[in-house]
Amino acid sequence: MSNDQKRVILLEDEELIRSMIQINFEREGFLVTAYETGEELLQDKHLAQTDIFVLDLMLPGISGQEVTRRLRDLGIQRPILMVTAKDDMEACVTNLDKGVDDYLVKPFDMKELVARVHVLLRRDTNWKCPVFEMDV
Repeated sequence: MSNDQKRVILLEDEELIRSMIQINFEREGFLVTAYETGEELLQDKHLAQTDIFVLDLMLPGISGQEVTRRLRDLGIQRPILMVTAKDDMEACVTNLDKGVDDYLVKPFDMKELVARVHVLLRRDTNWKCPVFEMDV
């Protein structure tokens, strides 16, 4: 992996969707590790070296929301993009409140997914707003 190559962990239980997302991310130069279940993902020994997580919400076993909670409990503050067929506002707000950084409803355009990942990766989580004294 080159220094500027970003690592994506993808969690999607539907094989076709998982493959399509992985192929598109790899075409963009990402190093992708894809999982079918939350249990598999949480066994990854390199979670802390991941640049971004793309998680499906509704999964058999551990949900994407529970994976998010466990990642945050481990102190992992990397961006999480939730993709889901659940299009109600309550689900979106609940997941954003519980640690997700962005929420995208299926079906989505692959270009939009890739663009959202780029946006999340551009953000510097250590950025501090400078304090300016102003004459008022």
